[in-house]
Amino acid sequence: MKKYLIALSLVGLATTSCYEKLNIAPPNAITDEQVQALLKTADEATVVTILGGMADNIPTLFKGGGYTTFNNQYFYNYQAQLLCRNITGNDLVTSASDYTAPSGDHGNLYAGINLNGASEEVSSAYWTRGYSLITSTNKVMNYLTDDLLNENASLTLRKYKGWGQVMRAYAYNYLMECYVDAYTNGGSSKLGLSIYTKYSINNPPVARSSAKETYDSILTWAKDGVALLKQAGVGYTKDDNTDIDLGVANFVLARAALCAGDWATVISACDEILAAYPTLMNESQYVGVNEAPSGADYVAYFAEHKGFTCLQQNPEVILGYPYNNKAYGSASYWTNNLATPNIASIDTRLYDKIAEGDYRKDNFHKDVWGPYTTPLNKINDGTTYQMGPYMNVKFAANVGIGQTVETASSASLNIDYCMFRVSEVILMKAEALAQQGGSANAALDPLIQERTNGRYTAATYPYPSDVTSELQKVQLQTRIEMWGEGGLEWFNNRRWNIPVNRQGSANHWNPAMQFPVSQMTTSIPMQEINTNPNLVLD
Repeated sequence: MKKYLIALSLVGLATTSCYEKLNIAPPNAITDEQVQALLKTADEATVVTILGGMADNIPTLFKGGGYTTFNNQYFYNYQAQLLCRNITGNDLVTSASDYTAPSGDHGNLYAGINLNGASEEVSSAYWTRGYSLITSTNKVMNYLTDDLLNENASLTLRKYKGWGQVMRAYAYNYLMECYVDAYTNGGSSKLGLSIYTKYSINNPPVARSSAKETYDSILTWAKDGVALLKQAGVGYTKDDNTDIDLGVANFVLARAALCAGDWATVISACDEILAAYPTLMNESQYVGVNEAPSGADYVAYFAEHKGFTCLQQNPEVILGYPYNNKAYGSASYWTNNLATPNIASIDTRLYDKIAEGDYRKDNFHKDVWGPYTTPLNKINDGTTYQMGPYMNVKFAANVGIGQTVETASSASLNIDYCMFRVSEVILMKAEALAQQGGSANAALDPLIQERTNGRYTAATYPYPSDVTSELQKVQLQTRIEMWGEGGLEWFNNRRWNIPVNRQGSANHWNPAMQFPVSQMTTSIPMQEINTNPNLVLD
């Protein structure tokens, strides 16, 4: 039986003029076969007319939202999901607004409560995000068959399919990092995910592939995405931080290969990116600085002067979104807004491991800071704040892009968001080299020299006595450089087999807390278990 598509589902065919251009009558519905026939001989403009409305949505999927039916902002969108992973870790300390132990959903995450139950909202939200990306991508990929590309040499078709392969790889790797025991800590016998590469409202439930088979598929898609974008002439489009270019494609490939333990692929993908992005943020772009006048009774952190809150100030951006093009709200919720006191601090144990002369340490205030007022609609709103010790100003911004102290408002802070950046690429390559048993110094050297203004090289950085191996050095540099970003501490610790252990911390609210790696794999949601009869649990 032929499958029929409502005409409006193909945005490019939704107007009479488009039908006339393609020389078909505007019926109430057209078949998949008719669309495929048109695409076989379509020129570039016609490809865009037919598929552009659907395909152009693929790059925007990275920044989606609406991933939970629960009324909870912590899991609603991509920014919140990634940030929330760091709350249940070792390196980030958080509190309630009155500087007591956090409570509610925030407190549960911090305490490791309700993190992995199959019926919990945190579980279903991450699952929904991953598979919604896959479903949306497969709707377009249904048309972009190998046979079509063999018949039509269109560069646009190759670009669209390249986007789709990259998004598939990203989505499945995201799910693997949430729901499947880390492959490099396990074996090929572990179960992976149910793989869907076709969209249909009648898709039969699919059994889980092995972890190895899942990662093999992810790497194949990512490599194919890189190759297709090269064929399409898509390079490193630094003027557009929101699209899927070669930088994004190679980043997704490198991260997936890192999770799969394919060190050679990590290194080659990272090398391609680093050749195109030779510049790192400097100290003035990296460190948050109070720019209020001397003697002022308020603080002013301007978003547009910092690389973490303004893309134009960040030469490292591979994928990011300007403030008017994000999914929801501010860049990092409680970590970036000095208009509220819910600001994360760095664990004392990590702070003490950062070398003196490493300017990354300057993004944290060791001493209690305050009292002070904050510009909120006017210079002094009458509210007094005091920040606890070891507070971060890495993401601090209480004056948004294009705003002044007098016009700043927490309700409309204009703050950009960087999702993938070059420093992480350096760290991925360094880890791969260390995992191979070699030295990571050559890879780390540009990062260390920049972050210390040349005071140290990778070989001379003064590591603490408990950091001895090459891998431990990379792990520490990753924790320092990527603190508070992208849920990386959580995902990396799962992969490195490092549990949550807050013993010895001087500022965690629950220093006795421990959370084993065996509990860091989120349970498959109960809805999936109940509706997929082919699903087998570990």
